[in-house]
Amino acid sequence: SSGINAEYGACYPYDGREDKSTAPGYSKSPDDAVFRYLASSYAKAHPTMWKGERICDGDQFTGGISNGAEWYPLYGGMGDWNYLHCGTLEITVEMGCTKYPKEDQLLRMYRDHYWPLITHISNSRQGFSGVVVCLYVC
Repeated sequence: SSGINAEYGACYPYDGREDKSTAPGYSKSPDDAVFRYLASSYAKAHPTMWKGERICDGDQFTGGISNGAEWYPLYGGMGDWNYLHCGTLEITVEMGCTKYPKEDQLLRMYRDHYWPLITHISNSRQGFSGVVVCLYVC
């Protein structure tokens, strides 16, 4: 799952810190390696996001990704809530510098994010799948 906001990079949980601090700082989740992989895969499939160039308000994401709390702590966000309560793995894709881009920017944004989104969707198909069968009376 992905959320979309106004900035430039792929962010992953946790967005809040355990000590409830408002100061930026890395907040590692139990699935940190998986989140970093998902965010990196998205950023690397994008034509420029992976470069981590500073394009919006001075923020810079190394490799095009950031831990949410390391960028800025946020409490009560959907990504953390869905991860903690539903077990879903969500990254937030920061697609640009404006929350509501102008119409003439949409085609370029679509083209820039098409393959990263396809990559993200294909990543959701990785792992184990099957049917659990109980051979004994359960």
